[in-house]
Amino acid sequence: MSLTWEQPPPSSHGPGSAGMGVQQRLAREIAERPGEWALMLTGVGVDVANSAGRRLRRGVIEPENPYGKFEAVTRKQDDGTYNLWAKFIGGE
Repeated sequence: MSLTWEQPPPSSHGPGSAGMGVQQRLAREIAERPGEWALMLTGVGVDVANSAGRRLRRGVIEPENPYGKFEAVTRKQDDGTYNLWAKFIGGE
């Protein structure tokens, strides 16, 4: 067995990925309706739902977040997948 030296393909996760762009757009939409819960992700695995919720609460989805703080919760569905709800709770 030998090594092959090459650059890995671009990541499909993290800043600049298509998924992150969608989540940024959704975070902006949620911030436009403070105090209202929005169903942000449906039918995903627990790790995806929890990770997205953490990123939203910590400001990673919207790093230069002009809006303020978000809440996020996940709930297991009858089919075993998870949904993520989020709401904007105000500025700092």
